[in-house]
Amino acid sequence: VSQAQTPTPTVTATPTSTATPTVTPTLVGAPGPTPGPGTPAATALFIPLVMKGATHGDSGAVIETGIQVQNLGAAPADLILMYYDRDGYTTPQWTERATVAAGDSYTFYTPAHPYLPAGFVGAAVLQATQPVGALVNVQTQVGGPRYFFGTFVTSSSPAQTVYLPYVLKQVGTRTSTVAVQNTASVGTVANLNFVTSDGQIYRLQLPLPPFSARQVRLAERPELPAGLD
Repeated sequence: VSQAQTPTPTVTATPTSTATPTVTPTLVGAPGPTPGPGTPAATALFIPLVMKGATHGDSGAVIETGIQVQNLGAAPADLILMYYDRDGYTTPQWTERATVAAGDSYTFYTPAHPYLPAGFVGAAVLQATQPVGALVNVQTQVGGPRYFFGTFVTSSSPAQTVYLPYVLKQVGTRTSTVAVQNTASVGTVANLNFVTSDGQIYRLQLPLPPFSARQVRLAERPELPAGLD
């Protein structure tokens, strides 16, 4: 008695994808979107104003910035801070790195940066391997009377629409400066709409290269009326 043999199934080979090498953040142009092993990735903070030996527009004082970063995680954090000028240019020599213990803090202080040029005005992007928080102090140059112009907390949640509850132009001796940072890897144009108390709207457009920031000093913008409050 002949017994029919069960045909042996043929297996169609499924093509295997070639592994793509992990990309380390690019130091020229943008932080890498897919950091490799050991590269800060857990937190990204955006810093729209960084200065080193830059002249303050109202007082003529020479201004520096100090960026205080605290590790909010339970393990040591590796930090990478990348600086960008107003045109979005950066270079590896501008990048700073540090490691900070859990719960501890580290300060990036622009006067101590040997390669960041004097007169620098720009922005920065911070990447960390642990959750971190940061604030920025804007102050007068070392060597003279210390005066703090302001302190702000860095943002980890950029948005396409941001609301400013109060700005003014030449109200007494006061004028606002608005800093806007592009947190994307492509250029964009920011549309700034200033609304007066009686509902009039004045519009400005601000071109922004990738990761760059620009400051809009209202006193220098003829499109806006004096006394804007």
